[in-house]
Amino acid sequence: MLTDLFTGFLALAGVAALIAALINVGKAIGWVPDGAAPKFSLWLNLVFFALFVILSIFKPDVDIAGLDANAQAVAQLMIGALAFIGQLGVSRVSNAALRGTPLVGFSHSG
Repeated sequence: MLTDLFTGFLALAGVAALIAALINVGKAIGWVPDGAAPKFSLWLNLVFFALFVILSIFKPDVDIAGLDANAQAVAQLMIGALAFIGQLGVSRVSNAALRGTPLVGFSHSG
């Protein structure tokens, strides 16, 4: 039974993506210190594994594959939002670097 639980948990790609997204967002906003990502990953995996075991044993009728798909969607949304915010920062820096250069850095405001 324990082997089946481990195998089932390892198949949850959405949960793995959500954990990675949570850690990356945490690093971006300063909640996860530099070098602490492996520790956060270990604890988050432990928490999600415990939830998986509890649901598998006490609520076997819960659609775990559906929950995994939702976790995957949330992870994709989080990574997309993080990439968008990063792109805004890169655009601002690029604009400041190119300001005043001939042709490319032209501005009507002076």
